Amino acid sequence: MLPAITLSAISLDSNSRYQTSVIIDTRLSAYGTLPVDALDGSTVLSTGDYHPSRDGRINDLDSGALSTAEYERALLPGAAIGRPFPPTAFM
Repeated sequence: MLPAITLSAISLDSNSRYQTSVIIDTRLSAYGTLPVDALDGSTVLSTGDYHPSRDGRINDLDSGALSTAEYERALLPGAAIGRPFPPTAFM
């Protein structure tokens, strides 16, 4: 039998005190509203993918200059970004 895993939701203020991991499940266009300082030093697991019809056009992603993970790292420079799911292709 596997051990039980306990998960709980906490505020980002609490996260900055405890240096826990954070799962972010939001569109890329909403990253500008995230509290960057509160995520500094945290491990951020991002479940999002780039969808131009939803997120608007992002030149660095459209041109291939940056991957979605690289773009997220630029927006959250103090956080370690992880991608728990493989990216999906947008056609």
